[in-house]
Amino acid sequence: MTYITLLKPKGKGIETIRYLDEFKAPERIAIKEVYFVFDQYEAVIIFGAMNDKTASNLIVIIGFSTNYTLETMVAISTKENEHRRKIYEKDRGNNPLFL
Repeated sequence: MTYITLLKPKGKGIETIRYLDEFKAPERIAIKEVYFVFDQYEAVIIFGAMNDKTASNLIVIIGFSTNYTLETMVAISTKENEHRRKIYEKDRGNNPLFL
């Protein structure tokens, strides 16, 4: 699954920028992109993890290592959404609980 984490500063952010530049993801997490942005948030991390528990490990690590408030959400690509829709339609046809 893909996750997006928004980082909102609680103080000075230069330490976090350095931290994210040098950050090595833990096992079973793939950092896809890190963006530095100019607005309400200072950074955006896009990463992949097998499940929410694995994703939360990364969030805890970054949250305790930086002076930022984090917001994380699951992101579903249009391709993945189409795949899920096809599975749903298939299950719906074979399952009497779906009308």
